[in-house]
Amino acid sequence: MFHKKMLVCASLSGAVCVALGALGAHGFRDILEQTLPVYEKAVFYQAVHTLALLALASLYQHFPDRRFASAGWLWLAGIVLFSGSLYTYALMKGMHNESFNWLVHVTPFGGLCFILGWLMIFYGTLKMKSS
Repeated sequence: MFHKKMLVCASLSGAVCVALGALGAHGFRDILEQTLPVYEKAVFYQAVHTLALLALASLYQHFPDRRFASAGWLWLAGIVLFSGSLYTYALMKGMHNESFNWLVHVTPFGGLCFILGWLMIFYGTLKMKSS
């Protein structure tokens, strides 16, 4: 079941990532004039971890380990917290709305989720039984 959930989440994340990337390059160009690098970083990390989720779903199908499942959930949380906070911050700052500046304090927690997810893969791999 985890395999299917990750594929669903990864496919939705991929679609959102491409749409937000296109909007950043075309639709939000004026808004993102000063914050485009922040927005692009959000797109990049979402894209990387969306692809990682696809690979993880395949890995989990062959090696169903709770550590791999934990990595997937951590990466999803990272996408929401890291990329989500950067998207919102960049857009709101670009519209001169300072009320979302607090989001810069959320971003590191998303980054921590990404790191912990990768470490779960590392640990799960070390604990795999050799065949």
